[in-house]
Amino acid sequence: VGDVIGTPAYMAPEQARGEPADTRSDVFSIGAILAEILTDRPAFVSPTAWAMLAKAAAGDVAEVHARLDSTPADAELVALAKRCLSANATERPANGAEVAAAVAAHRAGVEARLRMAEQARAAAEARAEEQRKRRRVQLALAGAVVLLLVVGGGFAWREDHLAGDHERDRVVQELETATRQRRAEDGIARAVAQAAELRGKGLWSQAEKALAQAEPLAADLTGAERIREARRQLHLARELEEITFAWMEARRGNTTASAARVRATAAFDESGIDVNAEPPDVAAKAVVGSPLRADLVAALMAWTGYEPDPAVRGRVAVILKAANNRAAPAEWSAADFYLRSVGSPTPDAGRGILLDGLTRHPNDFWLLSALASHYERRKEFARAAEVYRALRAVRPESHDICDSLAMMAMELNDLPRAEAHCLESIRLKETPLAWDYLARVRQARRDYAAALMAHRRAVELAPDDPLIRGNFGTTLRFAGRVPEAVAEFRRAIAGAPDVAKYRLNLAATLRLDLKDFPGATAVLVELRDKKLATSDEDRRRLAVELAEVSSGTGDPNAAVKLLHDASALAPNDWRIWHRLGWALVGLRDEAHAACAFARVVALAPDRAEGYAALGNRCIARKDYPEAVAWLRAAVENPGANAATFTAYGTALTRLAEWRRAATAFQRATELDANWVVPWEMLALTRHTAGEWEVAVVAYERAIRLNSRRAAAFRVEIEKCQTLIHNRREAAPPPRPVPPC
Repeated sequence: VGDVIGTPAYMAPEQARGEPADTRSDVFSIGAILAEILTDRPAFVSPTAWAMLAKAAAGDVAEVHARLDSTPADAELVALAKRCLSANATERPANGAEVAAAVAAHRAGVEARLRMAEQARAAAEARAEEQRKRRRVQLALAGAVVLLLVVGGGFAWREDHLAGDHERDRVVQELETATRQRRAEDGIARAVAQAAELRGKGLWSQAEKALAQAEPLAADLTGAERIREARRQLHLARELEEITFAWMEARRGNTTASAARVRATAAFDESGIDVNAEPPDVAAKAVVGSPLRADLVAALMAWTGYEPDPAVRGRVAVILKAANNRAAPAEWSAADFYLRSVGSPTPDAGRGILLDGLTRHPNDFWLLSALASHYERRKEFARAAEVYRALRAVRPESHDICDSLAMMAMELNDLPRAEAHCLESIRLKETPLAWDYLARVRQARRDYAAALMAHRRAVELAPDDPLIRGNFGTTLRFAGRVPEAVAEFRRAIAGAPDVAKYRLNLAATLRLDLKDFPGATAVLVELRDKKLATSDEDRRRLAVELAEVSSGTGDPNAAVKLLHDASALAPNDWRIWHRLGWALVGLRDEAHAACAFARVVALAPDRAEGYAALGNRCIARKDYPEAVAWLRAAVENPGANAATFTAYGTALTRLAEWRRAATAFQRATELDANWVVPWEMLALTRHTAGEWEVAVVAYERAIRLNSRRAAAFRVEIEKCQTLIHNRREAAPPPRPVPPC
């Protein structure tokens, strides 16, 4: 199958159908040019290029033949044009040389008749009129020769008569060269238009392929420059789209807003637009006049939505509004809806505007992106994932969307799907962030060897990126390679000294893994004194880390004070209140501890931690019925661990509910088979309940876990075995079975 390259108005039917073209296809194009000279219109005429192409593919030449029959031109010339425009290629002249020879013969005959007319000047008026008509046709034919030579249809003469086959062949070669040049120009134009269409759909690789296929056609500097410019626009459009996701990653904490701002400014500079220095109306005018208008408007939308600096955000919003503003809602573009959603009074109102915009502009990439980001900020990760999947259908080649889908799958704890999205992102475009996401997924799956491999590749791609270095340090820490982790955290701090989380991670590693409380305290105090913890989350983590360090150095009062500060920064974080409650327990402040734990229950009623803490405090003050009530609620909610079930069983034993207690201890051993306490309590309750065989098994397991108490456990085993023996002795003998 051949390529459909050319102008439909002059295209041979077989070429329009994508079949191989040959010299007879060129003859058809020559006939189309002759038809345009004789009738003022080419072979195929239709309102649109597609309709014209369909007409050419069908070989519908009846209309052009009718036009040629109605022209006053010589019958010989009309017949030649109709032969060239035959729908059946075999009925056309074999090549341009044959056409040139026919035209030359026709011209010679016309000139001979004109000479005879000059000699018979005194003939009748009808003869004179015929002469004038012939001369007009000859002049038109001479113009046709000039046009054919310029655009690919030249025939075999110049101003003087061509004589001999050698000269005719040379002119035919010129004709074929011009035809090839016209085809090349048409092919380049078609490739550039196709690349622009694919670029608008985000099909980057296909757009690049279209331009690459046109490169062999670019024989001159003009054609090569057109392809270079199209490729530059393609790469710039992709950069503008990726910057949108850079803003989203900045909000997630995977990069910085300043880095996204630098990329956005550079992209607009490359487009010839100085966002920071030019007056907004001038910048907006440049956006409107750019061939990348839609991409620039979309980039301004993302910039307006994610820029944290109010001054910069306001300036960008003014440019966006000036570049894309509609007065009536019925005329609003996607950018208008986006602007109004950003300026809405509440998040729910903004979501409503985005959904309304999507009813007017279905599958709009930027409105879908904004809606996904809205759900992500609200922590509605399942809905966000649905919107990102819709985005993937709109932009199947976007690796950034795969990264976002991986993040949503991680938030939903769907680690296999998250890993699949990471691998797809890497397949589409290998980036450090994609490898970083993959490492985090594998780290969550506790496959630390694979996680380290992924992070090493990320470091190879971006050795100076503090985000990659910091996350690599986290993976090293979980893999047990603590000194290397500390070194990576320090590299991250050197690369981004104003980012709090790297210092917080370093402090946690020093405190938990190396027990270096003075070193951790120094890191945290510097972070506090330099006021680097700018976000609420960073301040909360800072307070918690300082509290932990303080408690580890034996200063519980300071720990309580700092945890109070943390609860003020994050009043709805139940974990802070949980830590505060236990810190207050350490100070024997049971009343305030109970208040803190009650706050945990109010904030997280579907978690076990608050109920379990209140139940434990009831056990401490020997209020066992109340303890059983709280701990029963704890074991019925997520988060209940072996300690929770053990506490529940302990409270039940105080009420002599041995069988229920044994069930609780049994569940504790299932959750943590290597903890000796529930095995010991299980043995005790089974022993007391008269289930001595089960008690022996539990005691034997306790001996394997705690050999220091083996002697005491063996004494209890002997007691159980004695009771088992006595029970068997006291049992009546089995009744004899009567004979059949």
